[in-house]
Amino acid sequence: MMNILVCIDGSEHGYEAIKKAGEIASNTGSKKISVIYVRETSEHIPVFSESNGQLRQRFSERKEEVTEKIFLEAINILNQYNVECEKIIEDGDPVDRIKEVVSKNDFDLVVIGHRGLGRIQSMVLGSVSHGVVREVKADILVVKKKQ
Repeated sequence: MMNILVCIDGSEHGYEAIKKAGEIASNTGSKKISVIYVRETSEHIPVFSESNGQLRQRFSERKEEVTEKIFLEAINILNQYNVECEKIIEDGDPVDRIKEVVSKNDFDLVVIGHRGLGRIQSMVLGSVSHGVVREVKADILVVKKKQ
């Protein structure tokens, strides 16, 4: 059995990574995959007035809704492979948070989606994918979205 971490962000690329991780888990007899989602923080919203405080509150509530939606889709995908989802929710810089989680756990494989933004940029990894490949000390599988 493999100990797999899959990184998601709610994009199609992230869901392709979940599918590939589910396939690998199913083929290796793994019954559980750890799934990490790193959320943005509301630190960039200044609190100069009550209205900005309310804006932070709405941001926080929306962040929870988005997180639920993303993990619901991840769980639905993994159910197709008879694999459970262990949720890991972090706030902050995705590369830093993923690096920290990997360093504290014994993952055999980190799976992350590739991000192509245009003709020229599609030849280059997305910034988070690139950062994870560069910074994380583990085997990493970068999954491209099927055309």
